Amino acid sequence: MTRLIGAIALIACALAQPERASALYHQNSVQYVGICYWLQADDGSRVTESQAKPDQRYSLHIRNNVAGFLSVWSIADGQQLTPMPTPWVGFEMSPPGEFVVSGVFRIAPENSPQGLFVLFGRSQTEHVKTVAEGLAKLERLKRAGQVTETVTEGADVGTYVVNPFGNQPATTIKLMR
Repeated sequence: MTRLIGAIALIACALAQPERASALYHQNSVQYVGICYWLQADDGSRVTESQAKPDQRYSLHIRNNVAGFLSVWSIADGQQLTPMPTPWVGFEMSPPGEFVVSGVFRIAPENSPQGLFVLFGRSQTEHVKTVAEGLAKLERLKRAGQVTETVTEGADVGTYVVNPFGNQPATTIKLMR
């Protein structure tokens, strides 16, 4: 039954919504919960993961389009990289917020277990308490129709991850500290 609902949701998304994640993100509707992330070099230039050079260091920037809570985790050691001002998981952000993850990062080598897990939700109850829970949730969100698009030119450089059904968007980013 769950697979049938997921299939119906995918078909509905394909028929009723623009297919580009960046278009959904910029509509600023609570229905389209999204994040945009990019890497920023020391000179201030924005690049995507595919444009990043392995030997360069970058800061990671994440922007949201609706009010919600962000959590960023290191996959290798399970450490949460977003501050926790309350005992609940998730750092509160208002739109259009921008969060810069503390530290500097490099592209992780191919097949490396290193990386970051990112989850954004409208409620703290949508968050996870471990990386393993987060990666399992990411697979469910992908099957339910989450949309991802990478823009490599212009003012909108970044990767857009949008859930067109109001659920939380999640992703992994191949970065290491």
